[in-house]
Order: sequence, then C-alpha cells, then structure tokens
Amino acid sequence: VYHIHIPEYDHFSLLSNKETFYSEMKKGGIPYPDFIKIEKKELPNTAMLSSFSYPAVLKPSDGNEYWKHSFPGMEKVYFPKDALEAARIINRIFESGYPGSLILQKKVGKSADNYVLTCISDKSGNVVRAVLGKVILEETGKTSIGNHSAIITVPLDSLSEKLIAYLNKIKYSGIANFDIMKSNGKEYVLELNPRQGRSCDYLRCAGVNIAELLVSFARGEEVKPAFDFKEIYWHYPDNKSVMRYSDPKELERISALCKRGADYSPYKNKFEGIKRRIYVFVHGFRLDGAIRKNIRSEVK
Repeated sequence: VYHIHIPEYDHFSLLSNKETFYSEMKKGGIPYPDFIKIEKKELPNTAMLSSFSYPAVLKPSDGNEYWKHSFPGMEKVYFPKDALEAARIINRIFESGYPGSLILQKKVGKSADNYVLTCISDKSGNVVRAVLGKVILEETGKTSIGNHSAIITVPLDSLSEKLIAYLNKIKYSGIANFDIMKSNGKEYVLELNPRQGRSCDYLRCAGVNIAELLVSFARGEEVKPAFDFKEIYWHYPDNKSVMRYSDPKELERISALCKRGADYSPYKNKFEGIKRRIYVFVHGFRLDGAIRKNIRSEVK
C-alpha cells in the first residue's frame, strides 16, 4: 500500500551512529574532526580528559537513544571549557540511563563556515540530485542549536563530489543530509542525517522538488542525475533578523538575492490572510528575541 523511500536498515544503523559514521569517512579518505569515544563501562579519568584540547564538543553518538532519556539541563550538544566540566556533563548523561557512547571532539575554530549538503538517491543507490548550501545563520536554543535557519545555495565542491561518490559506492538509497564545516583551508564532515533535515525546504526553492522525486521513484520512473541548481537565499527567521545576526560579509550577497526575488521563507505565501500575517509578525518578534538572548548568553 505504501512506498516509503528510506535507507536500508544496515545503512541507517551504520551512518546515523557518529562513531561508525566517522569510521566510514576514514575508509573513504573523507576528513572529520579528531575525537575520542567515551563509554559508560569505562568512564574516562581526569588524566584522560585533561589530555584533550578545550574548548571541545561533547555529543551523543546515538542521537535516537539520547532523546529517549531526558534530564534537567539536557542539551543537543555541549561545549565543555575544561576537563572538569566535561566529566560533569558525561556523568549527568550516563546517569540519565543513556546506553550509548559519547563523542568528545575537537572544536573547529570560531571562524569556521558551515555548509549543508543534501543528496537524494534512487532505489538502485544512485545519487540523482544534490544541492549544497552555505549556512548563514543557525538556531541557538539549547535543544535546537545547530539547526539551520538561513541558507544560500552554492555550487557543489570537491568534498561534495567525494560524498556523492561514497553514497554511490555503498548503494545508499534515500535522502542523505550532511553537515560540513570549513575553517582555515580545511574541511570537516560532522555528521550524516539519513533523512530530510529540518531545512530541506531550501532544495525546493533551488529547483529540486523532493516530493516529486519520491513519487517518480514509487512509480518506477527513471530519474537521470542532474546537479544544476538555482542560487537562492532561504531563511526561517524574518529577513531583518538574519541581516542583524549573520556574518556581515554575507549581507551584500543576501541583499543582491533579495533584489533579484531569489529569497524564500516557508512562513510566507500568497494565500496569507490578516490573521496569518499577525501570527507571522508575532512569531518573528519572539524568534528575534530568542536569538538575541542566546547570543548575549554566549558572549558572557
């Protein structure tokens, strides 16, 4: 009755777990940040944690299991400033009942640029569409940090081509959503979400209709690979908020795309009534306040 286009279970298990994902990236010669694995059965001692460079990034290897064991102060990702803070967070996570491992990872420099690559592969495991976007602004909430809230599409680069080749090699079928960082001439793949990301609407705006592709796959129609795209600016918060909080070097580019009519927001459509407009205005005001509050907190 239903045709559900998702990855095979083996691929899902292999790539959604950060530890095994990095192992796969190593085999393929694809760069990722240095890390150490921490398991509950062998809690790290102070000397082990002290040998790592800080500030660092601490996150669960198995995100699915992690969210099943909530606790006060739970966050999506942690940024311990030293070994003592890392130990405190690690103990709190394992005390919640989380059964998986943790990843303590090198923090990429503050000047890093974030990117998102979304690939769609057919039933035979061939990538037929791929769109790369530069992330202009991210959410900053404790449980949503890192979620993309503004994106500008850019041409596929050499790292994108490596990731596409990897997906083709393992015959991955479904949607693959990669998080990528670039800093000081170096590139790092952070993770793969074996599903649509929250911001995948940017593909539709760039000319790739995921829903249309899924219907074609279900019908057994041949979809030939095509990687052309439209340069667009996709944003979730109001444009004024994006302009206020994003990197100043991107403002000219954002303005140019807005003038060309190449800016898109999932909140705006031609069928809006007065109630909808009021809701969007109020929500945008609240969102701007949340971004401002979290940015002030980070500065402190």
